[in-house]
Amino acid sequence: MNKEIGIESYYDVAVIGGGAVGLGYAIRVKRDNPELRVLVLEKAKEPRFKIGESTLSVTIENLLELGFTMPQLRRLFTVKSGLGFWYTDSATDELVSPVDVCNTEETFQVERRPMEIALTVLAQSCGVEIRSGTGVSTGRSLLGGPDPMLVMRGSPAAANQVHCRLVCDASGPASVLARSLGTHRKQKHINTNAYWSHFRKTASPRVPGWDAPMTQHICFPQGWFWFISLCSWESSPTPNLTAMIGALLNDRREEEDMPSREEWSSRFGCTHSPRVSIGVSPRSDLDYSPPGGARERFWHYVDAYPAIQEIMRYYEEVPDPYQGKPAYGYLKEIEHYSTSYAGEGFLSVGDAAFFVNPLFSKGLAFGMFCAKEAARATAGHLKDPERGDFATYDRLLHSVYRALSMENEALYRSWASPAGFEQVLMAKLAGALREVRNRAESLVHEDVPYRLLEPRHAKVFADVVELTGDDGSGRADRSPQIEAVTARYLEELRTEPETIEARLGRFLTHYDDNLVRHENAAEVAQPGVFTAVACPDCRQAVNATLGRCPACGQDMDPCLTSSPVNDAAEGEAQDEP
Repeated sequence: MNKEIGIESYYDVAVIGGGAVGLGYAIRVKRDNPELRVLVLEKAKEPRFKIGESTLSVTIENLLELGFTMPQLRRLFTVKSGLGFWYTDSATDELVSPVDVCNTEETFQVERRPMEIALTVLAQSCGVEIRSGTGVSTGRSLLGGPDPMLVMRGSPAAANQVHCRLVCDASGPASVLARSLGTHRKQKHINTNAYWSHFRKTASPRVPGWDAPMTQHICFPQGWFWFISLCSWESSPTPNLTAMIGALLNDRREEEDMPSREEWSSRFGCTHSPRVSIGVSPRSDLDYSPPGGARERFWHYVDAYPAIQEIMRYYEEVPDPYQGKPAYGYLKEIEHYSTSYAGEGFLSVGDAAFFVNPLFSKGLAFGMFCAKEAARATAGHLKDPERGDFATYDRLLHSVYRALSMENEALYRSWASPAGFEQVLMAKLAGALREVRNRAESLVHEDVPYRLLEPRHAKVFADVVELTGDDGSGRADRSPQIEAVTARYLEELRTEPETIEARLGRFLTHYDDNLVRHENAAEVAQPGVFTAVACPDCRQAVNATLGRCPACGQDMDPCLTSSPVNDAAEGEAQDEP
């Protein structure tokens, strides 16, 4: 440390951004290396609404490692049992080719504000210093070299300078460090936009399987819609919610002794309500450009597809969903990456490093994965920069981004027809599900989630992109050619001992263990590893092994725990709208 720099302004690691990934990284660095001084700089004065609510098993594994318990997660968030996929186009008023992956593990649909409040509490409890309402002036800071120095935005005073050994950029899509260093890039092949808002479900659409506690996806030739059921705490004052979450995190009781969500919220004067996050993410090059803003674009895609129009009859807008912010949000050309993810004096994590379309709930899953790997690399680099930990981390993120981006492009290009949709989707699911099973049953699994970098798996999507990439409209049906690629892959998978042993039909509603489709899902139904049932009182989805509903405290009827939930949850009405 430079002797002229006071200890109060010198840190080993300074993190730009106090979102979920930045806080997760800071917690890991500090907890595993207590001697290090770790600072998080967050420009917002308090955690606020962010999009990105669906999680996968990798996300939950990371949250548990960071200090949460399952009883705590059940009080804050909505239980999720899988992912549901449907297809439609403008020529039909039906949702077709349903493909569901479900009953693997207990995961959650998370509202980001309470999650980030909780991670802030956990970070502070292990000694991470957090400065909220503090931006960074990149133009006056010294980045990308030895002895980084950050200048707090809005003041030239030396007291508002932070010196450190390492800067971690966790600023999300702002990517402040990559933009400052000139390494930020937009994806040029297929990029996507997104438009969304929060809704209230008024009744069940009566589509078989729709009301299961899953993230539902409706894919169509230009893009896809998401439907994510949430327990929303958005109307709770931040001081009350922070106090409640702090007390909850200090309560390490087992499930049967833990107060319910209703008891926690009543005790601290908090309120929660069921909401559904609904959004659409079309390809940028095929996006419609009507007059108006995000709301008009959102509803254009609803009106363009009769099946989606019918589904939306059962949802109504939530007035002022984000406390004074615009009711509809949007992002344009959301996919980006960097030509360098780590170097002298810096590294990037999460969306600040790269961002791909959130299909398959990749954002938090791979963001948390990046944070974990970055923390390992940070510890090694600070001990011995010559070991090459940053070079290894940089290569890993380049590989992960390329594979995720290729998967997304293959999926988007396959949606010209229901056949192409199902073929590429099943290649994705079948390749990943074997590892999902290993995670669910606590078996040995790969470090990189869902076998993303397995060469044979990656080649399928590269081949699909090559087959479909020369069509400028993105609407030509190449399903016969696509099937030739995916069928070979699926045939190889279904005959392998690992696939046979995994019994993948347990996790797919319309497929048997041999990955053969059955239109009648009941013909191939079998118990999975995890089952959710509906609470008889509040109708929320509950882990079937629990004797009491974590949300309302109602005793669960043992007869119900043998039947998976397939009707409306979160207290939704059941009549026609």
